[in-house]
Amino acid sequence: MEKKVYEAVNWNTPENDYVEMFWEQNLRQFWIDTEYIPSRDVDSWNGLTDEMRLAYMHVLGGLTLLDTLQSHTGMPKIIDHIKSLQNRSVLSYMTMMESINFLPVLLHRRNSMLAKPV
Repeated sequence: MEKKVYEAVNWNTPENDYVEMFWEQNLRQFWIDTEYIPSRDVDSWNGLTDEMRLAYMHVLGGLTLLDTLQSHTGMPKIIDHIKSLQNRSVLSYMTMMESINFLPVLLHRRNSMLAKPV
């Protein structure tokens, strides 16, 4: 029986600037729905025409689909070709962010939309 060797990410020694740059960028861009108060946007939402609200909802749907495809298909295929465990880890984090990052926006919009039906 062949022994399988596993290797863990070594975060003690930076491998390159890529890891730190993307890690910091991702931390700055990450936010959750509890960090934003949707009621602040209700007046803006109510000021939109029905056509603009519908267009906005379609754009959000398209962006959500794009994030879903990127996180479930695109990024894992990129990761398969990266050798550095630190780089792979940062890209995996980016995959998670693409999967959930749009959720706060959608929750925020849903709450705004409930204020005035389309």
